[in-house]
Amino acid sequence: MKFEIEPFDNYFVSAAETETELLDSGSPFVAALRRYHVLFEEHVFAKQGDWSISPCLLAMHASMTYLASLRVAFSGHAAAAFPLFRTALESACYAFLTSEDDELARTWLDRNGSEKALKLCRRNSRLR
Repeated sequence: MKFEIEPFDNYFVSAAETETELLDSGSPFVAALRRYHVLFEEHVFAKQGDWSISPCLLAMHASMTYLASLRVAFSGHAAAAFPLFRTALESACYAFLTSEDDELARTWLDRNGSEKALKLCRRNSRLR
């Protein structure tokens, strides 16, 4: 069996065309994704004035990873977007949890400092 692979540039042209079609389609699904983005912008980033650095970085990571996952899905590779969606959700949850508890934020930030710190982070039921 012989597999034929399209030229490198063709893949990206095709992915861009698929993305453009979806964005211009008027699909209620795409409209919902746009509304979700506005919701995230208005209810997460607008309220982070009192947050320490860790929840801010986690929220930013969640937002950028979410958008990256949509970009992957819109290219025609919806299944490949799942790990990115999961990472975005985890970061959003960590952002919320650490914004509510400075000690938890410190535990999360210090998790890679030592084996003991990693175990403490893993044992913390709010960070699992």
